Amino acid sequence: MGKLLIIWSAICLLIVQGICYLYPTDIMMGLLTNSAVFELARVGLLLVLLALLFTTPPRHNTLRFFTGSLAFGIMLAVAYLTYNNLMNILDTLAFSGAGVVLGLTALEAGNDVEEVDIEALRRAKMSGPLIPKH
Repeated sequence: MGKLLIIWSAICLLIVQGICYLYPTDIMMGLLTNSAVFELARVGLLLVLLALLFTTPPRHNTLRFFTGSLAFGIMLAVAYLTYNNLMNILDTLAFSGAGVVLGLTALEAGNDVEEVDIEALRRAKMSGPLIPKH
């Protein structure tokens, strides 16, 4: 996955924000929500995605917890606002895509794997069981 999903999600949010900023009266705005709250949410989410883009993949646990909580909150808000017809479809797709990317980043594996000497394991296995039988 690397950083490709983060880049695609950021590009999607940039396109949606650009359409809202450049063409506020276009027919495409029937599929987008042009309120200040959604514009601030898009910009804030874009900043979080850019922060994830510039950090290296074994991220700190605090950042992972923050992104996981943010992803959970975004997905709950998207489900609630879409169900109540307060968020239009392109915003739903952009926000849910960013929420999935944030969730995947929060679930990434760390580098806490230590190297094991295979020969030592083979010798231990051949010498008998490690736990004595009673």
